[in-house]
Amino acid sequence: MHTGIQFLSVVASFLTKYFQSDREIQTDEVVGVVGVGAALNCLAHIICDPNDYVLVPSPYYRSFDTDFSDMAQAKMYPIDLTSEDTDACSKMPFYLTVERLEQGCHNAINEGKSVKAILICNPVNPLGCYFTQDDIIRFLNFADRYSLHVIFDEIYFLSAHQPGRKPISVLSLIQSFPDPKRVHMVWGLSKDFALSGLRVGIAWTQDKAVYNTFVKLAYYHSIPPPVQDITCNILGDQEWLDKTYLPTMRFRLYKSQIAVTKTLKKLNIPFIQPTAGLFIWTNLRNYLKEMTLEAEANLWLNLLHKGVYVMPGYAFGCAERGWFRIVFSDHDNIVTVGMSRFEKALHTKVAKVPMIRRKPATETTV
Repeated sequence: MHTGIQFLSVVASFLTKYFQSDREIQTDEVVGVVGVGAALNCLAHIICDPNDYVLVPSPYYRSFDTDFSDMAQAKMYPIDLTSEDTDACSKMPFYLTVERLEQGCHNAINEGKSVKAILICNPVNPLGCYFTQDDIIRFLNFADRYSLHVIFDEIYFLSAHQPGRKPISVLSLIQSFPDPKRVHMVWGLSKDFALSGLRVGIAWTQDKAVYNTFVKLAYYHSIPPPVQDITCNILGDQEWLDKTYLPTMRFRLYKSQIAVTKTLKKLNIPFIQPTAGLFIWTNLRNYLKEMTLEAEANLWLNLLHKGVYVMPGYAFGCAERGWFRIVFSDHDNIVTVGMSRFEKALHTKVAKVPMIRRKPATETTV
């Protein structure tokens, strides 16, 4: 069972318009599978041999490890970024540069590792920011120099909530790719449409060898026909998307984001101003007794015991202690209640909580 031509036509038209592709996306460049995790798993099988490595800027969504390693046996090679890694113009911390990519790639090669690809999340989870067009071009040129595949995970692409910010998709640069055969993109309904249970993931590639192999693997990850029909109804109704869904979704995210940043500013807590996504990357190092993994985990558990669920930095492989991800994708009145609990919890003496002997599970729905 494969995806039908109507599904592929609707998806191709949707990607062309909403990801501002610089040419029309073709149906024989698009594959549908049951979620972006399945799409990444297929790409890992196609691009990598067992024990090959994929460069990924860290902090990052740790389920990527599962997507690449559990079946394809590829491995992630984190490029550890900190608040000292900044963009020269915006001073954005944890900012990926070509220099850091060069350093990470050289380190991996010097360690005897076979590097096959780079995985770029745009916008970045957990930072909540887009890369610029210049950034994307530099990443593509870097990959071309080293003959690496580049996979762009754009699963939060439509969740832009800062007025006046125009996001840039890799699809808007197709005709400028230095190596067209090694650039791939994935997207799905889970985040931008809050439909993680529907299990719809999309992969785009213009390399025929990758595409043909992907189609064969997709047989085992097929989207059921009724779900294909639902997807067509959603993505094909562009009038509803333009006039109702997207503006409403973005405005609600903006209001909820304001509810979080208002409290953070009140408490003088540093954070990265998000422009997209469902979360804010927040620096709670002043609430740690010491800059250790155990102290960070202890703060996380204390917040959890007081009814506040935020994710600690170490759940994203963050090399710098004290950072937490706050998700705000709910009604602003609910988020306000949550931030009131958050403020109260931070002003309560942190009690010693037994250390969990395993990493906290990363979220699978946000």
